Amino acid sequence: MTRAGEHRGAAWWCGMVAGWLVASFGVWTLASGRDGLRGAVDVGVWVAAGHALHDLVVLPAAALVGVALARLAPRPTRAALRAGLFASVVAVAVAYPALRGFGRRPDNPSVLPLDYRSAVLTVVGVVWGLVAIWIALGVLRRARTAEGGPGR
Repeated sequence: MTRAGEHRGAAWWCGMVAGWLVASFGVWTLASGRDGLRGAVDVGVWVAAGHALHDLVVLPAAALVGVALARLAPRPTRAALRAGLFASVVAVAVAYPALRGFGRRPDNPSVLPLDYRSAVLTVVGVVWGLVAIWIALGVLRRARTAEGGPGR
């Protein structure tokens, strides 16, 4: 990691220029769309609200869950539980628009035609099944090590 004022390499500057070009093109395309500057302002408000929601709700909730997990869960299970919680939250967050039916149109039944609730429950069930296997294997490995058998 570089500190302020230190030399940055050519790859860093190329990435910086490419990033600004892509961002500028996106803003220009958004502002020149059919909604004009109003569309760009709407997207800006949406992005700012998303950041505020993350910083004021999601981040503190994740921190509280992490503290509770560190205090309540036995040390050997913490990694598996963290992984399971993370995967579950990501699965639900990704599926949220489909779960809510955003974009569904009554005149076109081929838009969002599946039962997304059962699909998300299946994914979360598989995740927690894997977490249970992970924890069980850890318990068996520790029991075998405690009996004097081969460890790792």
